[in-house]
Amino acid sequence: AVVGFVVISWSLFSCSYAEFGKQWYQRRVRGERMKEEQQGLRFQERIQSHCDVVYEEGVKWFGIMEMGVREERVSRTGDRRAKRITLLVRERRELRKSLRRAQTDVEKSGFIALIKLKNEELRKLRRA
Repeated sequence: AVVGFVVISWSLFSCSYAEFGKQWYQRRVRGERMKEEQQGLRFQERIQSHCDVVYEEGVKWFGIMEMGVREERVSRTGDRRAKRITLLVRERRELRKSLRRAQTDVEKSGFIALIKLKNEELRKLRRA
C-alpha cells in the first residue's frame, strides 16, 4: 500500500497499518526515548520533551518534505497582451491585499485609486 511517499509492504508486518503505528509509538516514543529524555524534568518540560521526541522520531522514520516557495507557473501563451493581462491581474490582487491591510483612510483611498487604474488598463486590454 502507498501512504504519502512511503511504500509499505504489508507482508513484512503481521498487523494492520494502524496497529503498526500504535506499536511503533508505544515502543519508540513512549518507551525507550521518553525514559531517557524525561528523567528528572518538571511537567511543562516533559510536555515539551514529548513533542520534541515525537517530531525527531517522525523525521527519522519518514523524513522531511520541504515546503518551499511556490514556483510561478510558466505561461503557455507567447502573446504579449495575455502576459500583460496576467501581470495586471497579479498586481491588482496584491493591491487588494494591501488595501485590506491598510490602516488609515488616506492609504485606503490611495489603494482604491490604484485598483481603479489597474481595472481600466485591464478593461482596455481585454477589449482589444
